[in-house]
Amino acid sequence: MLMSHLQPFFLTSNWHSLMGVDADKRPLTPLILWEDTRAHEAAKELGKQFDEAAVHARTGARLHASYWPAKLRWLATQAPAPFRA
Repeated sequence: MLMSHLQPFFLTSNWHSLMGVDADKRPLTPLILWEDTRAHEAAKELGKQFDEAAVHARTGARLHASYWPAKLRWLATQAPAPFRA
């Protein structure tokens, strides 16, 4: 029977969701869902610091609040402890 051969696995489709974890995979930050746009100011700051067209050409992503660069910058200001380690 197929089910007797399956091993545990993890599958996700959370897009650009983000959660920091430690070496033991324990959460260090809250889960920030892909649709969370609280990082909109961080995205604007990144746009001033980097050439957005060059970033898009290199990564395929825009400097937008739903993507990880802005979320990480925002999270570093809101919950800085994990970023100091």
